Amino acid sequence: MSAKPSSDIDAYILVKVEAGKETQVGSQLKNKMISEASLIYGAYDLILKVRVPLPEKLDEFIFKELRQISGVKETATCIVASKLR
Repeated sequence: MSAKPSSDIDAYILVKVEAGKETQVGSQLKNKMISEASLIYGAYDLILKVRVPLPEKLDEFIFKELRQISGVKETATCIVASKLR
């Protein structure tokens, strides 16, 4: 018997932070919706993989939690349309 497909929303959030504050910002990411958090090279400094039950929860996390962390300058969110594998 196959498992029921999840209706949760998966998203990747790119985070740009003030220079030298990558680890400080990363240590404040304690929300249970975050399944992975990694430092990255390029235009952004961190990438977060999140899973939320509703679009409103994603909004709440980004606007009321993530963007309120001191040192966060910018975010870009990529919502997963479908998984390839």
